[in-house]
Amino acid sequence: RRPDRVDRQETFEQARPGAGFQVVAQEVTEIVRSQTREMTRTIRYDIASSGQLRFAVQRISEVQRSADGSETTLVSIYGVAPPGRPAGSAGEAYLREQQRIERTKGPGGAVIERFSIRRPSLADQRLGPFVPVSEVVCTGDCDQTPPAAGPSPAGRRPSSG
Repeated sequence: RRPDRVDRQETFEQARPGAGFQVVAQEVTEIVRSQTREMTRTIRYDIASSGQLRFAVQRISEVQRSADGSETTLVSIYGVAPPGRPAGSAGEAYLREQQRIERTKGPGGAVIERFSIRRPSLADQRLGPFVPVSEVVCTGDCDQTPPAAGPSPAGRRPSSG
């Protein structure tokens, strides 16, 4: 095991009356770190009607840290179908959304977090521009990184303020 890399696998089970437990989902996470970058890739597999695990969603988060203390996180979320289309071939992943979280230092020790998203066009699947969703200004203990965006296409929705 290397200190700049972490691999983790989580299995989720559900109790079945009289039959013990059944695996219903599995997440495989890989984290690679350096001084200025961190990449986290999480792939989730859900149980299919066949009883087998199948690809459900992949989330890739890349954090870039700058010398001035700012950081930009780009989160790419992939699913089993292009937006607005039926699921494709087994194992194919389609970009469903990208999220950008920018954290910068503001006046008086404040931390400003800007959150924006972009999604593929339903017409041609090309990514549109990033659209601002929220801006949060923290003026207290702002050193803690907020929770990462979830794997759902709706993603993280911090409150505006």
